[in-house]
Amino acid sequence: MTEQLVPEQPTNPEILKENPVIVVDIDGVLFDTPQHAVERWNAEHGTTYAVEDIFDHNAKHNKERGVGRHYHDDGSEIDPATGERFDDIFYGAQKDVANYLLMPGAREVLAKLKSEYGASVHALTARDKNNLGDVTLTALGEHFGVGEGDENLIDELHFSGDPDFIGETQADKGTILRDKLGAHIMVEDSIANAQSAKKANVATFVLSRAYNQTGHDWLPEETAPDWDTLYTLISQSLDKQGFKKLTD
Repeated sequence: MTEQLVPEQPTNPEILKENPVIVVDIDGVLFDTPQHAVERWNAEHGTTYAVEDIFDHNAKHNKERGVGRHYHDDGSEIDPATGERFDDIFYGAQKDVANYLLMPGAREVLAKLKSEYGASVHALTARDKNNLGDVTLTALGEHFGVGEGDENLIDELHFSGDPDFIGETQADKGTILRDKLGAHIMVEDSIANAQSAKKANVATFVLSRAYNQTGHDWLPEETAPDWDTLYTLISQSLDKQGFKKLTD
């Protein structure tokens, strides 16, 4: 599977304002993968964890294994109830396409933004392309549609190339969002990734989840409890950026 990246966008402000570019994260934004992952883990191990108990959306990936979404306070990745590791919990859910949980309202709002603003919508994910490229494209194709055509909501799928946009990799995300995608809007569930996107001067909004409520100073007015609220925030931002609705 070849990575899909668009050419650099034109720098003429008038050209850029013809069609806004909206970039969305996948896990926790389009699909409720964290909830799916924890439900699968509980069913398999007889545990009763909530998402916020074992999912750390800002955790660094284990670069050697490519996984490792949660670390306990003592630095371990061991489930105290079963003695097993959490490191594969997220990948297991990502590969379980048949049981994906679609985020309520995501399809409807993206369709509305494309219809009203002529927006180009791109999915940008930190998933491992080698492990999950085909799976990701299958899931997006089934639930949203990917590619050209009025029936598709996602214009292109992009893999970031590095699972962490935290700290030293912030400039990389800025390059992808602004220079390669010409992004005007970014939707995230990770606060660290959202902060990185905002530093790249991309209007960024966070979808509020049980696991990203605390430990940060992200502005409440740039946070949405659901996709209906995201529509309001995104449309207001597009209006301020000079984009006009194609339909009333």
